[in-house]
Amino acid sequence: MDIATSGQIVCVWSGDPYHSCSTLGTQVNKSLTLQSIGAGNAIIDCRGNGRAFDFFNLTATVVLRGFYITGGHGVGGGALASVLFRLDIQDCVFVNNSCPNGPNNGGAIFTEGEIVNINNCTFLDNGGTNYSVATAYVNYGGAISVSNVVMAITNSVFINNR
Repeated sequence: MDIATSGQIVCVWSGDPYHSCSTLGTQVNKSLTLQSIGAGNAIIDCRGNGRAFDFFNLTATVVLRGFYITGGHGVGGGALASVLFRLDIQDCVFVNNSCPNGPNNGGAIFTEGEIVNINNCTFLDNGGTNYSVATAYVNYGGAISVSNVVMAITNSVFINNR
């Protein structure tokens, strides 16, 4: 991602699972399209070792298309965390991602302060955690947690997220 310039399409070949996840995920701080190519979705299996992506840039637009992300685990979004101007997620599958106890949790996704469009995605068996704040007890999203977001979700399926 570092050598890609803003506005480029970065293609990821679908094939063997990609396992390089970390506490902060792969950092993306510019406008890019991340596109899976080949037969089926590119698989990112985090194996509980952090999340797949961190998108941070208040002026950037990121498109994530055609990924299967599983096993993500991180505070502020198990599979991905995002603070962008615009995030478009298309044709993706999020399975068995989780976030530990803490604020800003979404089992698969946490997103803040942006425009988010999710289309033709599946969210299966993702888990957010309950978080106790002094006098309040808050249950964050099993699949998605948002803050100050304008969001549209179309043609997507949510099954057994908690």
